[in-house]
Amino acid sequence: MEKGRKFVIKLNTQELECEVLEFKKAIDASTLETLTGQNYIAKNDVAELTLKTRNPVAFDLFGSIATTGRFVLVDGYDVCGGGIITTYTPLTKTDKLRDEVRTRDFNWVKSKIIPEERAYRNGHRAALILITGDPGTGKGPLAITLEHSLFQNNFQSYLLDRRNVNLGVGADLNDPQSNSESESARRLGEVAKLFLDAGHVVISTSNAFHRDDQADLKLLANPYPVVEIQVSSKPTGEPDLILSVEEAQDVNEASYKIQDFLKEKKILMGHNYSI
Repeated sequence: MEKGRKFVIKLNTQELECEVLEFKKAIDASTLETLTGQNYIAKNDVAELTLKTRNPVAFDLFGSIATTGRFVLVDGYDVCGGGIITTYTPLTKTDKLRDEVRTRDFNWVKSKIIPEERAYRNGHRAALILITGDPGTGKGPLAITLEHSLFQNNFQSYLLDRRNVNLGVGADLNDPQSNSESESARRLGEVAKLFLDAGHVVISTSNAFHRDDQADLKLLANPYPVVEIQVSSKPTGEPDLILSVEEAQDVNEASYKIQDFLKEKKILMGHNYSI
């Protein structure tokens, strides 16, 4: 078996082509010597290697579920090897984040208070409201007004401004060598998740939200809904609600319009609804 060689991997009912991408280390079966820096293994040797599949494959790590974490390799009609899956390498930033979120949620210390009970007490479901749009369109004043209006109506609202996050948990990102917009968005998402878990309507706005950032925020906030309110004369993407720049200038009317929309979406339900 050598680097670059293609095989068929069989994992439970799945069969698909794979390629040997990298040998990390090998063990000589006769001497038990650890071999490094080689691009092949001989018969009966053991190796730690990376396989790349042509198509996505469903699996578990062997340490989690052994049955779906082991496989065999087939060369032609012959079984030429077998192994266990100990880790995997995300190919994209989203894959990496999805893996981190999965691990986070699996180990999350859960409260005895379920989201429905918090919603009944608060009169609303937890949700992340993203106010997006170009600079200078009045997003900041609108977000502040929306938070205050919700609070005045006895809803649990919180304005999570990205600048405040960067002053605290994102302070190290002020270093030019470590500055990362996507990392800043990730940290905001993690902070938002704590407020969402507590049942709040979280409001956030930023000029720096990119489409990828918004997708990451939705991933981080799951299972809570993320609602995008876009202030723009030329909307982009697929926002849930569009406000023109002129509409956003009257922050009170714009706030009422957003709240009416949230009521339609059953996020704001009032304090007299039943579970």
